[in-house]
Amino acid sequence: MILQSVIPLSHAMWKNILVPTAYTIDATCGNGHDTLFLSQLTLSEAGGKLMALDIQPKAIENTKNLLKSNLKEKILQNISLISSCHSQIDLHCPKGADLIVYNLGYLPGASKTITTQTETTIISLQKSLSLLKKEGHLSVTCYPGHEEGQIESSKVLHWAKSLGAEYICCQHQWINRSEKSPFIIMICKK
Repeated sequence: MILQSVIPLSHAMWKNILVPTAYTIDATCGNGHDTLFLSQLTLSEAGGKLMALDIQPKAIENTKNLLKSNLKEKILQNISLISSCHSQIDLHCPKGADLIVYNLGYLPGASKTITTQTETTIISLQKSLSLLKKEGHLSVTCYPGHEEGQIESSKVLHWAKSLGAEYICCQHQWINRSEKSPFIIMICKK
């Protein structure tokens, strides 16, 4: 069911946005599930490009292993895994992205004390806007269920609301669940 959680909903949105051979960026690759999904949507022997970043070496390792076990070598050549903070996204990723995705919070299966940080997330999101091509999209999944996530989610939502008319912004949040339930912010660059 598409509305079961933020993951299938965000994947459905991405599927409607992306075309084969698109250029995508996973700014917080974690265990690689979104990276794998993006690669399956957009990469082929004919082209496409995917950049995936994470600050934790374990996340890069997990993503690499997942991709290797699910993709052909020719497809893997179109993927760059970068061990870096997402606030440095502009130093590693060229402009012209069709879609940039963020799945904020902590690395599933690892310490919940290591999370994305509000300050670096806002810096990264701002830089991401300049990396998008015209009609490119930014997808941000926020998790306000933990202390840093609550602060970060509030600031990210405030940041998105402050964007000018050159962007289209929307939020999806379940209204019959806790206020701490995850939500998605989608931004399109006009």
